[in-house]
Amino acid sequence: MVIRAARSGIFERAPSPGHHRRSSTFTEWPTALGKYNGLSETYYNIFISDRVVFSKNFTGAQVTALLAANGLSGVSGGRYFTNAINTRTQGADFVTNYGLQLGAVGFVRLTGAYNVT
Repeated sequence: MVIRAARSGIFERAPSPGHHRRSSTFTEWPTALGKYNGLSETYYNIFISDRVVFSKNFTGAQVTALLAANGLSGVSGGRYFTNAINTRTQGADFVTNYGLQLGAVGFVRLTGAYNVT
């Protein structure tokens, strides 16, 4: 059985200090399961520091009055972007293929996949 493996990693530094995104994956797949059959597994680990998200909606009479007092008449609410949370996603994908030659009729390929996060 021949197994090929690949590993990749990404590290990206955001413009401001302390803000970064990082991910890594590892994939392996045997190729000698037969001419038409295959199996693969991919593990992933993604970390995002200071992820940008929306704030809650600020609405209501007090917000409308505050906005109007600051020259924003006709605006009834708002929200803003914030670097509020860190997130991590880890998981694995499993995929298998099975091919079946049906003679003169043709070829059928069945694929199954499973994900764990």
